[in-house]
Amino acid sequence: MGSIPSARLAHSSQTLVRIGCRFYKLSDVCSRVSAVTEHAAIFRCLLFCLSLGEFNTCCSALIIEKMHQMSVKRIPAPITRLPLFVACLGVLTGSASAATSDPLRSLNIDRLVERTMSTYQVPGIAVGIVKDGKLVFAKGYGVRQLGLPGKVDADTLFGIASNTKAFTTAALAILVDEGKLRWDDKVIDYLPEFRLYDAYVTREFTIRDLVTHRSGLGLGAGDLLFFPNSDFTTKDILGALRYLKPAAGFRAAYAYDNNLYVVAGELIPAITGETWADFVTTRT
Repeated sequence: MGSIPSARLAHSSQTLVRIGCRFYKLSDVCSRVSAVTEHAAIFRCLLFCLSLGEFNTCCSALIIEKMHQMSVKRIPAPITRLPLFVACLGVLTGSASAATSDPLRSLNIDRLVERTMSTYQVPGIAVGIVKDGKLVFAKGYGVRQLGLPGKVDADTLFGIASNTKAFTTAALAILVDEGKLRWDDKVIDYLPEFRLYDAYVTREFTIRDLVTHRSGLGLGAGDLLFFPNSDFTTKDILGALRYLKPAAGFRAAYAYDNNLYVVAGELIPAITGETWADFVTTRT
């Protein structure tokens, strides 16, 4: 089953499914799992993802409706070694309208979830379905932690890891819209204690640089400062950045980074006087 090149997406009005980095026609997805006719189309897509084995990795699946309208629905995938979290969002439209008319029966959902849990040996799953902007199904399955009795329910909180980066950039974008900062402002203008290994890079480093993974630091540089869990404070992490030697030239290469998002998060209290958590909770 062939994938669809990204370059063609902007001109496509057909419903597509993205799994990992590849795009597929919805009709191909549904035919791949056509034997599961009792499930609504969104669950066929989920089952297709599971059949590829891609829900074992930090990938995600997107249900994309009519790309020319840029309407995107996201199905976050779990992170390896964490309890599986499945959030099924949205209703497929256009060519999928007939498929989505299948009734969502709780028994069918239960069977699919039980099969998923058995296949991937996860302790617990939470499933939510939003149809026409309304929550039509929410249920937890299994336990929150192996060996402990606590059950997963519809309100169980799961770790979302680097999805918090989206909240940080959204919070900064709000401040940009309000005229309280600009993306190309220098970080040291707001956080005078900010230091990187190179003095020139420190002086020139912008807010945009914080969130675009182009600092010159190596992949995951300094991650052991906070993962696995440590007693280092945010101040400790900011202070340690100056000792991390770059692996590439400034703005010369891409390398995924976590600690600079810690710095980005510290801009929120520096500018607003609110903690990152309070601002994100009330404004995003």
